[in-house]
Amino acid sequence: MADYEVTASGKNFWAAFHEIYSLWALEREGLRDGYFEKLYLKQHRFRFESLAAEITRIPHVESILDIGVSPFTYILRRLMPAADINTLDMNDIQKTCCEKYNIQFKEVDLLKEALPWPDECFDVVALAEVIEHLPCHPGPILRECWRVLKPGGTLITSTPNFACLYNRVRMLLGWHVQEMWVENDLPGRFHYREYIKSELVQEIKSSGFEILKASHNRYWDKLPCFSDMLDARYWIKYIPLGKLGIALLWAIYAAAYVPLTCIIPPFRRGINIVARRLSNTG
Repeated sequence: MADYEVTASGKNFWAAFHEIYSLWALEREGLRDGYFEKLYLKQHRFRFESLAAEITRIPHVESILDIGVSPFTYILRRLMPAADINTLDMNDIQKTCCEKYNIQFKEVDLLKEALPWPDECFDVVALAEVIEHLPCHPGPILRECWRVLKPGGTLITSTPNFACLYNRVRMLLGWHVQEMWVENDLPGRFHYREYIKSELVQEIKSSGFEILKASHNRYWDKLPCFSDMLDARYWIKYIPLGKLGIALLWAIYAAAYVPLTCIIPPFRRGINIVARRLSNTG
């Protein structure tokens, strides 16, 4: 068996990230403004680092299913060149790009179809920032993850934390927490259902997994992410304060928000759960 010893938090991860950062907007040219593609990558870079660290510290990983193709899928390929990496999406937009990077791609509608892989074929399944986009109970999909994992295999889940301070502030201001929007006829956030850590832990346990780690994560709450947000080109459409006003607003927000998320874990915007597949669901 191949043994992958990768320090995802070190130079290996960041070399992979910067390579994909340069390529991602080009690969998706025509879908969106390349600016917004790169902004997405910058905003999610610490989340990708956290996920990569979890996966690459697992010994003897030979096969991975990343549910929902994303830049992270390509980063995994760079970090683990010998692994059998598989992914899926609801359309074939990313199929050609996946084939180029030797990633096995299948077009699947998770709401209507079972995962098109046999039982017990993956060492790791990543369900990263997917579950909040599903307009259905997560149980059937979690049980499909259980089915395709080898006994003792690892499920890694990340999702936004519904109870984070960011959402609490929005509610106090009378703003919608899970607002869905469409820009240029393309889907926006479309978070149908966000979760708190305890309820997602229970759903995963009920689907036949043992919880190894469940934590609130600050990957969206770090100061570099706030500096990215100061780019008024993104926010000027939503907050009518002008560039200086937006910069001042975010500076005040960061000065109070960042320390609070350091001190109080449930205020953090991310949830990470690492679970092991038990031998049976009973």
